[in-house]
Amino acid sequence: MLKWAQSSDGFIDRLREEGDGQTPVLFSTPLTMQTTHHSRVTCEAIMVGGRTWRLDRPQLTARLWSGRQPRKVVVSGCSPQEKIAELYREGVQSVLVEGGASVHQQLIDAGLADEIWVETAPVALGEGVKCARVNPKKM
Repeated sequence: MLKWAQSSDGFIDRLREEGDGQTPVLFSTPLTMQTTHHSRVTCEAIMVGGRTWRLDRPQLTARLWSGRQPRKVVVSGCSPQEKIAELYREGVQSVLVEGGASVHQQLIDAGLADEIWVETAPVALGEGVKCARVNPKKM
């Protein structure tokens, strides 16, 4: 399952660089954060890309919902498709992919997204990191 939160004009974050001190834009509400954490306990692993890991330093835990903590997976040095294949060989059957846009797009393009959950906030950014493109006819 792929999951992201975005602005009303389709951006998942402002443009940021490592070390610039900017924090990610928060689009989620307390309720949707809790829903995300519930989703995390239902999955065996939670995945983010290397850039998301370096910029955001996400905890990748289900701290807002009790239950089993998912395995943390960072895509670095390989493609998301290769990482999914590696997890499958290890017996992992469910992965929640939370970012970033490049990881999402690669998995969508490879036909490896069986479910996509998008939260759209009622705020426009005007510019930033565009969310992945989804063609519903190919899902």
